[in-house]
Amino acid sequence: MEYLARQDFEGFEVIVVDGGSTDRTATIARSCGARVIVADHAGISYQENLGSKAALGEIIAFTQADTLVPPDWLRKIFREFEEDPDLVAVTGPLEVPSDAPFWVKIEYKLWNLIRLICSKMPMPLGMFFTSGPNIAARRCAFEKIGGFDEFLPVHEDGTLGKMLMQTGKVKFCGPLYMPIYVTVSPRRAKLGFGGFNRHYLYILGDLFPFNILFPERVWRSIRARTWIDLLRLRKMSEMEISLRVATFVRRVEILQMLGQLDRHVLAHG
Repeated sequence: MEYLARQDFEGFEVIVVDGGSTDRTATIARSCGARVIVADHAGISYQENLGSKAALGEIIAFTQADTLVPPDWLRKIFREFEEDPDLVAVTGPLEVPSDAPFWVKIEYKLWNLIRLICSKMPMPLGMFFTSGPNIAARRCAFEKIGGFDEFLPVHEDGTLGKMLMQTGKVKFCGPLYMPIYVTVSPRRAKLGFGGFNRHYLYILGDLFPFNILFPERVWRSIRARTWIDLLRLRKMSEMEISLRVATFVRRVEILQMLGQLDRHVLAHG
């Protein structure tokens, strides 16, 4: 809240969506001038969608509670949309604090570079890698795709970028020229080197057809382990984690079955 108060841009509102915290989060946010919405249940995508519906502006910017935004964050975002009427969404690099583990710093630098390269490539190889702490979109495009997918156990932010690409022009701002960056918590380092890299392998595989390179059983294992790692990091109970993973696996199987059915119908008129 203090970093948002330092923005060198006027005419914006701050909405904090509280997922049922038991500390002073809502009280502190209100005392800092934020409009607070208390959700009836926790869930990143659900809370983000609640906030977007309550927002008054035509440009919606998303960040997270453990993220620090620089003073020019909103000004740079607004400038991008103002200069290009065809632009529907922007994102930018993620930095980590100076006291983060060295290997985490290196990996985030590499990840930002991968995101930049993929944003410059032509379709179908081009990819808009969005990240939850640093996304901005025009309301019309965000609502057109239905917002964040509330059913996804993880990677709802990257999936949003994949859908926004279908609505119009998108842009990755940085990391070299006029970056729109934020500083994020290195909390995923708690997963350890293996869990951390499995998470980003899952992201790549979720956006690109890595399952073509991997046997299906290997890809399923990477996907399930990543979900479990991150849901544990959110301090969910083992029972809730098992239910979420099993439900989502079943959903994927149903969607795959429907896709095969659609292809069969098309093939046979």
